[in-house]
Amino acid sequence: MRTSLVNLLILPVVVFMFLPLLLAGRPSDLNPAILPGTDQVNARLFSVGRQLFLRKRTAAEGLGPYFNAEGCISCHHIPVAGGSGDLKDAIVLAALSRNGHFDPLTSLGGPVFQKHAVPGVAPRMVPKVANLHSRRIPPNLLGAGLIQEIPEAAILANARSTPNEDGILGRPNMINRELGRFGYKAQVPSLFQFMFQAEFTEIGITSPFTPSASIKAANLPMESKVTSQEIFNLMYFVEFLAPFKPIDPAADDSAGAKIFARIGCAECHHPSFNTGPKKLATFDHVEVPLYSDLLLHNMGKSLADGFEDGQASGSEFRTAPLWGLGRKKYLLHDGRTTKIPTAINLHGGEATAVVDRFHRLSKSEKEALLEFLTSL
Repeated sequence: MRTSLVNLLILPVVVFMFLPLLLAGRPSDLNPAILPGTDQVNARLFSVGRQLFLRKRTAAEGLGPYFNAEGCISCHHIPVAGGSGDLKDAIVLAALSRNGHFDPLTSLGGPVFQKHAVPGVAPRMVPKVANLHSRRIPPNLLGAGLIQEIPEAAILANARSTPNEDGILGRPNMINRELGRFGYKAQVPSLFQFMFQAEFTEIGITSPFTPSASIKAANLPMESKVTSQEIFNLMYFVEFLAPFKPIDPAADDSAGAKIFARIGCAECHHPSFNTGPKKLATFDHVEVPLYSDLLLHNMGKSLADGFEDGQASGSEFRTAPLWGLGRKKYLLHDGRTTKIPTAINLHGGEATAVVDRFHRLSKSEKEALLEFLTSL
């Protein structure tokens, strides 16, 4: 009896002592996985950046005056910190299209019109002159560092100047001679730029990297609210975020994967890239199974919203990476559906021939294809 009592008393202590070890490597909603092989120096930078990513700011700490969120975690939290966002987290876009000319309404604070204002500041209203309206679901950032490390030549090798037999082109969005990789229109070349732009556009916080023209357009003081080091720390966190692990590691050899390739989905949703040789072991010769060519494609009238960005037209979007698709809640740039078949059916433009083949699949073939997609 005494031995049993002692065991009962000791067990909780042992569990408590070893719980961190039991949970090691298992991401929680606040502790997403770090890329395998990350060295101690970058792991520390990742940890510092994670704290900044989780931080929610107040007006006294530089928030606003207009903002969509109080911190990065407010928008990127599905299913873990660094993931995508909910419908309520979507940003509001407004612009003017007149006589074939696209005006992002920059002088009026556009094209992103923040949904919130700090106390004492009148809310920012979408100008009545705007005749284009859209929204963007916060994108998934998991694995973004690997996307950044894909050689530019490997991406450009899939671009076409003339359409193939299915009518598929695919072209890069070059931003000031840099290849755009991030964003729904591939309008952002680097994670560094993504971070300081998001801090300003989404949280209303200026940094030493915020263009002065943007600050003046927003009628804000020129002094920075965050340091350059904070921006770099946020970048390190996102850079070393591990991507989703496939729900089914054997999915690439499944019947659904073969159907995916056969009907032409892989023409745009390129299954994988390799980072090639890198000085940092974390990124050296790493396979990146993102299922995207990272190029722009005309998606047709159903998805077109008229918003131009860089060289992207109002109907062009970057091929959406499909890794982690089975864990995504909302699909497409505006989150208009949660159903994969609906998202497929909305594809038009360059995807028309592929969607037609999808419609001709048998019921069992469609089921196999959807099983493959949800296993990524």
